[in-house]
Amino acid sequence: MTPSIRERLVAGAVLLGSLGLFGLPTYLLTIGAAEILASVVSGSLSGASRTVASVAAVVLSFAVSTEVAAVRLHGYAALNRGIRAVNLGRHVTLSLAVLAATVVTAEFLVSVFVRAVPRNHTLPLALGSLVAVAVVWAVGRTVRAFYRGYRGNNGV
Repeated sequence: MTPSIRERLVAGAVLLGSLGLFGLPTYLLTIGAAEILASVVSGSLSGASRTVASVAAVVLSFAVSTEVAAVRLHGYAALNRGIRAVNLGRHVTLSLAVLAATVVTAEFLVSVFVRAVPRNHTLPLALGSLVAVAVVWAVGRTVRAFYRGYRGNNGV
């Protein structure tokens, strides 16, 4: 059965919404994480490495956007479509976006702590600690849910 014009319009609107709500932030987080990791390893992104990082960020943000649109249209079962290797690739792609967000968040928390400790500011330290605990908790739940889902256990 072919989709109707209304279904195609809805799918297009959902994809455009995903590109705006998830694609752009994923792109920015991926570029930010690449710059942070490059500054740790070699100094900075320049020339060809910046181009490669930009292309990879565009590809990752488009992949995340399309997967979010698929989940929005067809539910979470859309993440488990296809053969096991494609399914694993899809989850690894989404995990890269989560990893980029984690790198940027960790760098932000480190910068807050570096500025707050010498000045003895307790409020930024307390808020930073709460954010760090929340990030660790969320990453732990995500990894456990992925592992259980990949093994085939539906319980989270």
